[in-house]
Order: sequence, then C-alpha cells, then structure tokens
Amino acid sequence: MRIGFFGTPAVAAEYLEALAAEHEVVQVVTQPDRPAGRSGTARPSPVKRVALSLGLPICQPESGECGQACGRLDELGAQLCVVVAFGQRLPCGPLPCSVGRCVNVHYSLLPRLRGAAPVQHAILQGLETTGVTVQYVAPGWDEGDILLQQALDIAAADTCGTLTARLTRIGTQTLLEAIAAIADGTARRTPQDHSQATFAPLIHSQDAELDWTQDAKRLERQVRAYNPWPGAFTHVGGKRLKILTASAQISSGKEEGEAGEVVELPCDGGFAVQCGSGRLWLHQVQAAGKQPMTAEEYLRGARLTVGTKLGCK
Repeated sequence: MRIGFFGTPAVAAEYLEALAAEHEVVQVVTQPDRPAGRSGTARPSPVKRVALSLGLPICQPESGECGQACGRLDELGAQLCVVVAFGQRLPCGPLPCSVGRCVNVHYSLLPRLRGAAPVQHAILQGLETTGVTVQYVAPGWDEGDILLQQALDIAAADTCGTLTARLTRIGTQTLLEAIAAIADGTARRTPQDHSQATFAPLIHSQDAELDWTQDAKRLERQVRAYNPWPGAFTHVGGKRLKILTASAQISSGKEEGEAGEVVELPCDGGFAVQCGSGRLWLHQVQAAGKQPMTAEEYLRGARLTVGTKLGCK
C-alpha cells in the first residue's frame, strides 16, 4: 500500500523501518528539528534520521500546521496514514475527504489507559497485562474504533524502558497485520466502550520524586515506571539521588524508624529505607553528576548511617 507516516521518537522509527520494508511510504511527517544538548544545536528526530537513510520524502510542520502535510498526502495518492507517537494533534483524521483511513498505534488495551503515558501508568497501577491497540484516528484522544489488539503480560521486573521495547516488538507485527486486513478488505471496526475508559495523563519530571510516606510496593512501581525517564529520585543531604532499581520488602511486624529513614546498612549490599509501610531496598542509584552505580558503590563514598533521613532538600 501507499502509506503516509506520522511519527517522531525512536520507538516510531522502528515502525517506519518495518513499514518501509513491506510498503511504499510516500511521505514521512515528523516534528521540526529541535535544539538539544549543551550546545543547543538543532537535531533531527529519530524518525527523520531513518527517513533520510531510506531516501523518503520528509515534511516537518510546526504545531497546528499539519493540514498542509495531510493535503500533500492526498496529492501523493496515499491509501493509508499511520500515526505512531507523532507528538502533535492532527486534524480529524488526515485525508478526511478522499481516503478517510488513518490508523494509530497505542500502547494499551483501549479503552483502558487513553493518553500520553500508557506504559508508565500500566506499571504505576500495578496491572498484570497491557498490550497494543491499532485504532482508527478519531477527533477525541484515543477514542477511535479498534482495528486490532494484542495483549502482553507485564513482568515483575519490567521498567518503562523494557516494557516499551517488548510492546514495540509485538506492535510492529500487529500493525502490519492490521494493514494487511485493510488491504484485503477483511478489517473490522469495533467501537470502544467509552464507559470503560481509563486515562494515562502526561508524566512530568516532578512526579518522579518519591514520597516515603507511601507504601513500599507503590514506591517500587514508581521506580520501575520512571526508568529511564524521568528517573525516580529523592534527596540525600540536599543533593538529588536517582533510584534506578529497587525492591519492596513488606514487613510482617512492627515498623522501625520514620518514613524516609535509612534503617539497614549491610556492608556487602545496598541499603533499606523505611516507607509508610514496608521498606524499599535500593540496588542501583545515580548521584548528581555521576554515572549509574550499585548502591554498594554509592555507600563507599556517601556518609550514610542508620537514621539518615532521605527526602529533605
């Protein structure tokens, strides 16, 4: 099929490569180059880099200016548009007059977890299963009819990074199967049950600061959900400490210490912090300006004692 592709980050670039291997991508629409790094030099998106390597036509509209790109796709004879993490709100479905077919890949089993951060919220909520949905684009966010879904179990150790990677592996195949169904006329449209909708709003960097009055299991899920971005963190002696991996220990007896206090410092491992309920064992951390390290390595340089309070800026 002749396909127009809308996408921006690295995860979307994997879909572009899969599509280009089996279909004719007539135009790639991605975000404009943005300043990055200390130099502030404008850098192309991962999708643009892949498009350039494949020799595909590229369009980079500013926010709110997608209409022209959509019109160009009509002129190019696009039969289908595919949207994967584009980052801008589209008109009510590209090519509304001539083609009327635009599909989006979303990382949840819709109507659950509509919104910008479904993978992180699946972990935060302690769900055991999530998945990939290929849906038709609709005016409302993630409200389109469902074309195809594929479920995936969430592993106990999954972070946002590992779960996203696993979803992408099944997502590319699910998208190709959905496109094949559209091409041969067997695709089905299943309306969503909007009464069952839940939401996964955008994550902000400040959301990742740990509140030690919460229970240990919830804090463990936050550490996993915010890895790799924005990175769960606390403060030690006024300095930020990222927590990259951690595990919860549920207490069956009387709780020791106040929430946020270091309560155990074994000499050959990490350390435990008292939570509102249970303890959180820190295994891998990253101090400000440092590389990631094991908690044991961190303890060699940090002057922590039992009773040290974390979370105080």
